[in-house]
Amino acid sequence: MERLKLKNLLLDEIDISISNVRKSNLEEGIEELANSIKEIGIQQPVVVFQRGNRYELLIGQRRYLACKKLNLKNIPALITTVKNETDAIIKSFSENIHRLELEYRDKMQVATMLLKKLGSADKVARYLGVNPQTVRKWLGYKDLSEDIKEMVDEGKLSATTALRIWRNIPNEKKAVEIKKKVSGQIVDGGITSMIDIARE
Repeated sequence: MERLKLKNLLLDEIDISISNVRKSNLEEGIEELANSIKEIGIQQPVVVFQRGNRYELLIGQRRYLACKKLNLKNIPALITTVKNETDAIIKSFSENIHRLELEYRDKMQVATMLLKKLGSADKVARYLGVNPQTVRKWLGYKDLSEDIKEMVDEGKLSATTALRIWRNIPNEKKAVEIKKKVSGQIVDGGITSMIDIARE
C-alpha cells in the first residue's frame, strides 16, 4: 500500500491537473464550502502529485477553489505518486465515484443535534457549509411519519416528495395513501394533482 506524505503546500505552487476528472459544477456550493472552511478549517487534505518543482491537484478541487476564494496561502495536501496520465485519471475517478452520500435520515439527525447546540438553522448551515434552506428541509424531515421515512430510506420515495406530501396533507392516513400512489413517480405535475385530490 502506498504511503502518502502529508505536507502544507502554498496554493500558488499547485496547478489543477488535466487528469482531474471533476470538470462540472465546480462553483456550485463554493460559497458555502468557503464559509465552512472559514468556521472549522479544512477537514480533509487535497491530494496532489509532484511534477518538477510544482504540484498537480488530483483530488479536492472544490476545497482548493474555496481556499483561493478565502485568499488563504496554504492548504494541507497528501502527496501521491503517479506512473502516468492513465494512473492519475484512475486515482482521481476512484476517489470521486466511491464517495458515499450521507443518507437523508443521517443529515436530519446531525442537523437536529446541532440545532440544539447552536440555537439556529442559520448557524447550523454556516458550520456545515450548506445554505439555511437545506438545513430547514433536513429539520422538517424529522416530523415525517416512520412509514414515510422508511419509503425514503428504501428509495421508493424521494425525500423532497415526502416532505411535499407531509406539508400539504397533515392527515397521516391520507398522506400514507398518497405516498403509496406516488411511490416511484418522478413527474411533479402528477404528484401535485394527487395532493390536490387528497385535499378535497
